[in-house]
Amino acid sequence: GGKGWHHINAKEFNLVQDYTAIRTVLNSGVPFVQVPCLGVTSHFKVSKPEIEKWLIGTTPIANYLAKETIICMQDWAKSDFWTTSLYDVCAVAWLLNDNERFMNYRIENVRLPNFDGFYEPPLSNKKMSYVFYLERDPLMKDLFDKLTQE
Repeated sequence: GGKGWHHINAKEFNLVQDYTAIRTVLNSGVPFVQVPCLGVTSHFKVSKPEIEKWLIGTTPIANYLAKETIICMQDWAKSDFWTTSLYDVCAVAWLLNDNERFMNYRIENVRLPNFDGFYEPPLSNKKMSYVFYLERDPLMKDLFDKLTQE
C-alpha cells in the first residue's frame, strides 16, 4: 500500500487509516516489502473484453468472478468502457515473484510517512524491499491461468 515514493505525498486510502501502525511496523526492523498502490499496483488493470475473452465460460469460479466484476464495474462506470485495478492480487504476486517474474524491486532505506501524509527522509539504519515496477502481462496471464484450471 501507500503511494510510490515518486508521488508528492504518501496519502493513500489504506496508509492514511493508521499512520501510527505503519510507522510502528516500519520502525520495528521486521522484514518489510512495500508494494505501492499508486504508481505500481494501479497499473495492474483488467478490462471487460479481457474478462469476457479469457474467463467467461471456463470454470465456475472464473465465471462467477468475471460476471460479478462486469456487473459491479458497469454499474460504477455507467458504461461498457472501463478498466479496473486488481490491487490485492499484487500482494499475493509478491510471494510468487521468483526470479522477478512479476515485479522488480530494490533494497532501500525505510521511508516513514509522517502524520501530515508526506514521506520523511530515509532512515539509514533500517532496510526494506521496495517494489518499483510491475510486469502486468505475465502476472495477468498467471492469474487467468490459475482461475481457469479445472
